[in-house]
Amino acid sequence: MNGFDQYLKKHSKNGEAIKEDYASSDLLRTICTRAYNRAVDDEKKLNRHYEAFSSQTYGETSYERLRSIIEEIEITESDFFVDLGSGVGQLVVQMAGGSKVKRACGIEIADLPSDFAKKLEIEFKGMMKWFGRKYRPFTIHHGDFLDEKFRSLIVNEATIIFINNYAFQADLESKIKSKLLSELKHGTRIISTKPYAPANKKNQITQRTLGDLSSILDVVEFKKIANPCSWTSNDVPYYLHVINRVKLAKFFEEKNDPALRLERSGTPSSNSSSFSREQSRVPSRNGTSNHKNDMVQRLEENGIKL
Repeated sequence: MNGFDQYLKKHSKNGEAIKEDYASSDLLRTICTRAYNRAVDDEKKLNRHYEAFSSQTYGETSYERLRSIIEEIEITESDFFVDLGSGVGQLVVQMAGGSKVKRACGIEIADLPSDFAKKLEIEFKGMMKWFGRKYRPFTIHHGDFLDEKFRSLIVNEATIIFINNYAFQADLESKIKSKLLSELKHGTRIISTKPYAPANKKNQITQRTLGDLSSILDVVEFKKIANPCSWTSNDVPYYLHVINRVKLAKFFEEKNDPALRLERSGTPSSNSSSFSREQSRVPSRNGTSNHKNDMVQRLEENGIKL
């Protein structure tokens, strides 16, 4: 008897599932796995579909890796999660069922995984309904995330963006940076498997780096976990980027005020800049200042002030 059948026997009576609110982590893992196995009925065909060493090389982030990320970044009910290159959509349904996100969305360009994603959506919703569990609204789009029709959704609405860019080629990465990431609003969080700027550093702005994406990014590496992804047994780091446009404004303030330039290597005085510590902190989703979580502490330990 597998895990799903054991849970079914334990928590069902006369064919009716016990009604509860949201699924526990263990139940959600079982539901996501079962839904995936039913939806992706030919995994070999899925793997053969992708061209090796191309930007569409397929690889899955594990359930435990995303769960750990959800815990670290403290998602709230005002967050909108978007997965760019969402494959069959398993991260989207996990986010919908296992976080407080307001809504979740995936965008996938390839035909076959998009077909599987439609099946996964049906299977996931059916199982969540059977167990009487709630989930947040989610959608999975078939299309190119660089298409203009998705621009507003990504640039103006998303607060958390996931990009498994581990195998992305340079031309695609360049388009992502210039057309999307450089346009994101202050405080937007980006999760990726390759960093878009050096991690755990201040990424101090200079005249040479003024036009580089690193001038508006703070980057740290997530805590490592075992077996974070499907495409290798080796460790694959995941990175959190936070769009921080305040430091760009500070650069121009200091550039125009010699007294402020002297303070760049030290601690600014309380009235030395119109951007105070509280103003430069990425705002919490409910508009209030929260206690420092582990991720914020790690950012600040590396000299990154949010």
